[in-house]
Amino acid sequence: MTRTSLPSVDLRLIHTSDIHLGDPYGHPASILALQKVVNAVGDQEPDYLLLSGDVFDNQRIDDDVIRYFLDEISRAQVPSIVLPGNHDLMNDTSIYSRVIFDHSPENLYVFREPTGQLISFKHIDFWGKAMNEHSPSFRPVEGMPDASPGKWLVSMAHGHFEEK
Repeated sequence: MTRTSLPSVDLRLIHTSDIHLGDPYGHPASILALQKVVNAVGDQEPDYLLLSGDVFDNQRIDDDVIRYFLDEISRAQVPSIVLPGNHDLMNDTSIYSRVIFDHSPENLYVFREPTGQLISFKHIDFWGKAMNEHSPSFRPVEGMPDASPGKWLVSMAHGHFEEK
């Protein structure tokens, strides 16, 4: 995308990652962290909230913790995009496949495709690959498409960098 083809619409984003809800060692801190992020959404009035990996600490989280997360996302009142990370993988036992997520707030969007997918809005596309296994071979931005004319493209990624 050339500088002259950038969208004329300004957008505000709030980004976070690694909240680790349900972490048996940091559980109260992670609850407070999510509260603070959602409070910042109310204070800063962004257009989107991005949660790039490890919202949950593991796949064995109690439904009460998930309900808390869903209630907080509903309270955010902006489109909230979640990218599963290495602690909350998108696989056969994914926390995001639980029945409780059938009752998600309308403003919650979750990347589900390990090969990459777009979540699209009027002036912006979000692209991400849901992590389906914790592996050094995972390439979180490989295959990212070009931006559509007149739209922002934000790539969301979760992983770690290894020098070769």
